[in-house]
Amino acid sequence: MRITKAYPEDLTGSALQIHITCRFSELVKVFGKPEYFDEGCKQAVEWIGRLDGEPFCIYNYGDAKNYIGKRGLAIDDIQHWHIGGFKRNIADRVATYFLMKK
Repeated sequence: MRITKAYPEDLTGSALQIHITCRFSELVKVFGKPEYFDEGCKQAVEWIGRLDGEPFCIYNYGDAKNYIGKRGLAIDDIQHWHIGGFKRNIADRVATYFLMKK
């Protein structure tokens, strides 16, 4: 399995495929620094990549301080993550890759 760079436009029309539970620091260790989003965005962070040529993204959704304010989670405290893309099997393989590398 090989992870390469992808761009936001590579994921236009993609959808949530699966959920994973882990610490933010574990995702950073495996996938590197994420993209950060501004106040008001439903996502706080996102990683975008390609696994064997197929695009995927890993992101939080609607639970961080940047979106819901004081009652939201700090990025370091988020543990519920979404893996999106076009194919369920790629999302499953991204999760497997993550578990192998963490």
